[in-house]
Amino acid sequence: MPIELPGFYWDEVRQRYFPITSRSAQPFGWQPSPSVATVSTRTAGPIVTSSQPEPERGGHEVTARPKKKRRFTNTSPPTFATRERIKHDITSDTISCLSKGSVVYCGDFPCSSFNASDVLEDGVVTLHTGDTGGWLQTCSIDPHGFAYNSSRELYLGSEVTTLCHSANLRVAVSFGPSSKIALENTLEDSDMWTIVGIPDKRAHDFRVADLQGSRLAIGAASRGIVLPNIEYSWHWDALNTGSDVLAICQKDFLVYTGTRNGSIKAFDIRVNTQRKGQSLFGERFSADTRSITHLSIINEWQMVVSTIRGDLEVLDLRFARADAPVMSLHGHVNSYSTKLGITTSLCSSFLFAAGQDTRIRAWSIHPSSHTTQPIDVLTSSDLRPGSLQPQADRNVHSQEDPDSLAVHPLCHTFKDPIVGLQVTGPTSSSSMMTLWAGEGKNVWRFGLGCEFDHGGFHSLRP
Repeated sequence: MPIELPGFYWDEVRQRYFPITSRSAQPFGWQPSPSVATVSTRTAGPIVTSSQPEPERGGHEVTARPKKKRRFTNTSPPTFATRERIKHDITSDTISCLSKGSVVYCGDFPCSSFNASDVLEDGVVTLHTGDTGGWLQTCSIDPHGFAYNSSRELYLGSEVTTLCHSANLRVAVSFGPSSKIALENTLEDSDMWTIVGIPDKRAHDFRVADLQGSRLAIGAASRGIVLPNIEYSWHWDALNTGSDVLAICQKDFLVYTGTRNGSIKAFDIRVNTQRKGQSLFGERFSADTRSITHLSIINEWQMVVSTIRGDLEVLDLRFARADAPVMSLHGHVNSYSTKLGITTSLCSSFLFAAGQDTRIRAWSIHPSSHTTQPIDVLTSSDLRPGSLQPQADRNVHSQEDPDSLAVHPLCHTFKDPIVGLQVTGPTSSSSMMTLWAGEGKNVWRFGLGCEFDHGGFHSLRP
């Protein structure tokens, strides 16, 4: 039997003594498995099997730490993208189910253009209309849809094709043969208009116009026209397009034109505008002469394009040489009309377009949208009788309660083509969007969806 020496231990396998300090320390909480044999370090003896941990030198027994159970709970809030998608889906459903409106203005001549602006805190809207007789008129619309303070402001001698406004300017453009431009400064108290006539030999047939700040772009016959600063000068430059300009829009220093021959061009006004503009999207529309009837910019880099043959597409301006659309919307009806109302919501999530069949359709153009078909609406059989059911033979000009004459904008078939659409809101005083439509002698106002207040959701009153 080996002799026990202080500070040493006997290794039975190696048959020699080793210092006790040379033994490897065991990790804290270590326990030998039941199948592991424990050998006494003091004396040699028989091998025994034990499931208990070996006591330390201090006399305290080592015990294993209890393991904590992890709880996996999905308590994290939804992401911003998820919240925006849910809000968009709710808005889309309410537009489909709860929208309604009626006629708020009726003129003496067919409406050719209009503009709803100056939404006041009490919900009153200033409505400017231009008609085919050449008259420019103004009225106020209260929150209940009643017009007051209606007056004729100006006579331009021919059809008022476009009304547009910026922060401090309001512009009206007439078609011709002697085309005119009327300008009003809205910041001044006096209701004074400045009228300028453009010689018809140089520019005529003003069909469309777009105002950005104090820069006015006009689509005319065989060319476009740009007035860099109409507030201080009437000097203008020509944009050589080679065809009649039927659609025009601006973004920063670029002017985009859509022509009768189907070409879309971009002109940089910082360089010589006498040069030909840069053609965009190849020959996507010009190869088979699909006239461009609408252009607008959304989301900084996307362009909404409509043609005379019913195309309604969203194209990417960052890849202007490519001819593949980001989104091609189906269901738009057009085969020959050059002037049909098309507009987008201020949030650029919904697009509204009037068809040649005198119907209004809406599409979701939100990035999360997975369909290119128009938004589904309730059929007339699903609607409550006497409220939203569209009836073409109703007398919308009677003095009845407006609610009894309300129709759904996406269900109603209008009597005349819709020449203009505009979306206003939401505003600081109201969370609803409003759709305005010019049809025949009438201007319609539709409340889109429903509004939320402290009492919950409720249907909008037109």
